[in-house]
Amino acid sequence: MRFTKLCFIFICAFLSSNIRILAQSDDIEIDDSTSVGWDDGIIIKLRDPVTIKANNLSMVYGDNLPELTYSTEGAALVGQPEIFCEATSTSPVGSYPIIIRKGSVQNSNDSYVNGVLTIIKAPLTISAGNYEKKQYDPMPEFDVSYEGFKNNETKDVLTKQPMLSCEANEDSAPGEYAITVSGAEADNYQIQYVGGKLIVTEPDSYTLTYMVDGEIYQSLSFKYRDSIVPLEAPTKEGYTFSGWSGLPRSMPANDVMVYGKFTVNSYIVRFMYRDEVLYTEEVFYGAPIPLPELYDDYGLLIKWLDVPETMPAHDIVILVDETDAVLNIQGENNDNIKIYDLNGHRLASPQKGINIIRKKDGTSRKVLIK
Repeated sequence: MRFTKLCFIFICAFLSSNIRILAQSDDIEIDDSTSVGWDDGIIIKLRDPVTIKANNLSMVYGDNLPELTYSTEGAALVGQPEIFCEATSTSPVGSYPIIIRKGSVQNSNDSYVNGVLTIIKAPLTISAGNYEKKQYDPMPEFDVSYEGFKNNETKDVLTKQPMLSCEANEDSAPGEYAITVSGAEADNYQIQYVGGKLIVTEPDSYTLTYMVDGEIYQSLSFKYRDSIVPLEAPTKEGYTFSGWSGLPRSMPANDVMVYGKFTVNSYIVRFMYRDEVLYTEEVFYGAPIPLPELYDDYGLLIKWLDVPETMPAHDIVILVDETDAVLNIQGENNDNIKIYDLNGHRLASPQKGINIIRKKDGTSRKVLIK
């Protein structure tokens, strides 16, 4: 059937305004399949088959829904299909159908293929922090920070919380130690980790002061918990050192003062006549030596040889000066005297050594008998 241009205009007015004109020529031909066209191309095909497919899409959990699109195969599409997906930005990870249906499509031989929207896990970064401590200080409490949560979510959505570990401990030597984070799990997040570090610095130093008799003997610096080896005991002639009082085995976290003192020694003085010990006296170092009062028979005070001014730092022997002493009491009238030993026992006659002579007039004296 042949038509003129005027007939074509009439047909266009008769058909719906949604018919899309694809091409134009001087003549058109309409056959039983309702195909209309010009010599140089097809204008409209309402009964030719057309397939309309919803495009498969993907989105990251928590993002806005992407624009839903479609594609066609076959005849030209007249009108717009309806396309929608029930997923939203809060929908969990998974696959969701993209529904496509006729909508305002005018084609009569049309078919539809749904698509799929795939929601993938959102990236979540869990970072361990950086810390610093001094050796022997308590370990800090490690914590993590998060970057990437969606929909105002927090760590509460994690199905497993992260774990932190570090090889350092309270006593670890100064240096840098890695802090690792691991073990977290989440339904809607792809987790990646950023490790941290712990820097251990030298412990604080404190002063240990040695005091001797109230004066500073020596001051030393020790780091906290360093082992302390006591100083060698000081020496002083004629004195004994007491040792260090209050000295810790290791340095505490504070300054320390330890104390020591000298105690004066005492030594023995033996007063002797030749090979016989007459008296024994204990005298402190540096003190004057008390000489015993010993008389001869004539009442003369016996002298001693080589008596030092003060007590030296050792035992000594002091001898009788025999040159000036009259060392007997021969010829003494026994009626006028009574003779005793040093223990107060009366003697019938003088004995060698020291005798106590008590005269009738009540006076007494010590006499050295040769």
